[in-house]
Formats: sequence, structure tokens, C-alpha cells
Amino acid sequence: MNDSPSRLDLLRFARRVVVQQTAASLAQLDQWIAEEERRETERRQGEQRRPADPAWLIQYGLNRANVDALHVGDCWAAKKSGRCKPVTRQQAIDALVHQVAPCVHCRPEAKLGPHRERLGPQPTPADLKGGARKGPDTNK
Repeated sequence: MNDSPSRLDLLRFARRVVVQQTAASLAQLDQWIAEEERRETERRQGEQRRPADPAWLIQYGLNRANVDALHVGDCWAAKKSGRCKPVTRQQAIDALVHQVAPCVHCRPEAKLGPHRERLGPQPTPADLKGGARKGPDTNK
């Protein structure tokens, strides 16, 4: 009697091994896909829950007592400095009224809109050209 398996039995065994390995590989792939879907869902939820960037920022000096500049909320220079605090639109206008320097990169004074009436009298074109200067009378 011959105890060795037939060629057909060996082929059926090989098929069972391949099916078993394929099922295990598919299960592992399905697990990886589920984990990645979970991460993607958490990332999207985090983006939705993230508070909006402030519209205006005040940049403080190194000693936190001096106010250095006014920025628009998404200004790269403000993000780089790390010394900014969010303020309201009205506080931003008040900062300009009190001579806080606007950032030269994001130009917040241009983006604040119609606030010029709060800033006091604006120079006329003659003032800018140097025509009508006010000051002490030098004809004495």
C-alpha cells in the first residue's frame, strides 16, 4: 500500500493554503483600511471643530507692555512673531487711532474699511505735496 498522497490531494492542499493565506491578507488589508478611514474621519472632525482664525491681531513687544503692530488675522508675520493676541474690529480701529503701527505686510488699515472718520482729519493732496504746511511763522 502506498501512503504517499496523490498528486490531486497535493493540489487540493495547496489550494486550501492559498485560500487561507489570501483570507488572512484580506483581513489585514480590511483592518488597515478601517484604521485609515477612522483617522481621516477624526482629521475632518478636527478641522470642522477648529475655531476660526481671529480677524485682527495686536502684536506686543518683548516685555508684553508695549504694543508693536496691528495685523490682519492671517498675516504670516504675526504668526511668525508668536507675540500676538486676537482683538475685535473695534479694538483694531482704536489701535490705529492711538497710533499703533499697521503691519507693512498685511496692511490692516486698508482692510478695516470705512473707519477714516474715527482717525481724525486726513491730509489733503496739497499737504502731501508739501504745499500748505502749518507750523510756526518764520517771517518774523
